[in-house]
Amino acid sequence: MLKQYDNRDLLSCEPRMLKAVMYPENIMMAPGFYPAYTDCSIEAKPSMYVLQLRDILLGKRKGFSDDIELEQGLTGLCLRLNYPIDNSPCEVVNPAAYSLFTEAGCFVARQTAASPMSVSFKGGHNRESHNHNDVGSFIFAKNGVQILADPGTGKYCKDYFGSKRYTFFHTRSDGHSLPIIGGEGQKPGKEFCARDVRVDGDEFVLDIAPAYGIEGLSSIERRFSFTETSASVTDRFDYS
Repeated sequence: MLKQYDNRDLLSCEPRMLKAVMYPENIMMAPGFYPAYTDCSIEAKPSMYVLQLRDILLGKRKGFSDDIELEQGLTGLCLRLNYPIDNSPCEVVNPAAYSLFTEAGCFVARQTAASPMSVSFKGGHNRESHNHNDVGSFIFAKNGVQILADPGTGKYCKDYFGSKRYTFFHTRSDGHSLPIIGGEGQKPGKEFCARDVRVDGDEFVLDIAPAYGIEGLSSIERRFSFTETSASVTDRFDYS
């Protein structure tokens, strides 16, 4: 509505919004495939309505395709009246081979024309929204199919959001690609986190020992190496 009034939109009013709306391109591992961290569904993908609306605001398209069901009422009517039908393709494309989310400690190496493989690694902490105790976990996929997977969201119920949350397989560390140390997984809380997260050449490195909170465990350096044809994970433990 702002754009129709004087050609303004939220993206030009607030520059940080541009970074936010480009999230699908940056988190994408392969066309139509996105990592399912925390309570994200393994089938999650951006809404075509939202993608087309974003591209209208960015000036990339003139209107919605005729197969988009706009909401009923005045809003949907105004959108149809003010924007012509535009059936040009709407795709999520990112030519960059990698994305690094520095604050979240998340890394994505995308599928490319030269390689069908894609990988994503997760740092962060264990008090994220819809948290799983999964600091240091990773996903490996080929042609957009998970080979080494994250389970995504569990079945929503009262206990899943209560004191028994971390009794569920989907939220525990053993439900993810993580070591169990002396029978213990990671603990929930913001202090249980990754540290020293960095990209080192063609490797992604982080220390996940703080996520366990185990006395005498100094570090667990988890090092991911990846090329166009292979990927490996090496854990180096330092403990007394």
